[in-house]
Amino acid sequence: DGTLMVMGSRKEAPERIEIPSEVCGKRIAAIAPKAFFACSSLLTLSVGSGVRTIGESAFFGCRSLSSVSFERGLEHVGDSAFAGCENLSQITLPWGTGSVGKMAFFGCTCLSFVKMPATTRVADFAFDGCAPSIRIFGGVNTGRIQGMQRV
Repeated sequence: DGTLMVMGSRKEAPERIEIPSEVCGKRIAAIAPKAFFACSSLLTLSVGSGVRTIGESAFFGCRSLSSVSFERGLEHVGDSAFAGCENLSQITLPWGTGSVGKMAFFGCTCLSFVKMPATTRVADFAFDGCAPSIRIFGGVNTGRIQGMQRV
């Protein structure tokens, strides 16, 4: 369909990854499942406006990841996409994000602040195992979310 998918790094990933909206005139539409699975060196992630989907377990276990920014265009965060990202403290999902998958941020023990559109559908256990005082703004709870303080 003329779009690209980020498959991950062939070598050890750098500390900072910027995924642009397009490469060589082709829009980047997705980040593949397990693309950066357990990438211990990744600290900062910036996702461009063309990316609609973050695949299942794409950043699972990136324990050093502490900063993630998304531009408009993101539609879906896959199951376990950021699970185990222990240093992630806050997330703001852009307008238009339609869904957050099961266990998407499971075990993000420092995650204490989440902001998302009021219409974003949040699957079971998306924020389980996060900081005990987690505050979530927006989202539609479609399943069980343990220990969540909704604002």
